[in-house]
Amino acid sequence: MANLYFSGNSLIRAFNDPNKALEFLNKVHRYEPYWVEEPTWPPNDYDKLGTVSRRSPVPIAAGENEYYIGGFRDLVDAGVSYVQPDISKVGGVLRFMDVIKGIRAMGRPVVPHHRPHKSILAHTYTLHVASVIDGIEIVEWPLTWVGDIYDREVRVRNGEVRLSDLGGVGVGLSINEDALSKYPYTKRYVPLIFH
Repeated sequence: MANLYFSGNSLIRAFNDPNKALEFLNKVHRYEPYWVEEPTWPPNDYDKLGTVSRRSPVPIAAGENEYYIGGFRDLVDAGVSYVQPDISKVGGVLRFMDVIKGIRAMGRPVVPHHRPHKSILAHTYTLHVASVIDGIEIVEWPLTWVGDIYDREVRVRNGEVRLSDLGGVGVGLSINEDALSKYPYTKRYVPLIFH
């Protein structure tokens, strides 16, 4: 049986009003979602998130927008059920491992976040860390992936990834430089707007 997850930042629109977030959570509760991710906006409004987390019938996940252990502590204090550090935001592999250990010491399960529109290399590093450190419950997986820019595909079988299938050196993936020309970089400015 597959689990259902909702993301406040992509699948639904995160709510500025905690009451509207709770109204949504009460409606989706009957579908028994594993969690709802970041149902309030802005994501660093810990008071608003805490109001929702403590009254929600659905577990709340958050953390993809945190950079340091203090922010993760604020999430735990706000009552989130699952903490989601992102390796690309916390500062790389060693810092990611320290953050995971810190979150586990706070008594919360760690569910690393994945940015589907960012590098699969970062995700592959996350999988490697998950394979060697205790305390990671599951790892988010992208619905789609741009596989032609890598020399091999990371395959999921029965909900698991065998990193040994990658072979190679390092994380097991290499960039196909010729394929990169199909995805030219376009500089654009996208301001963050906090409501």
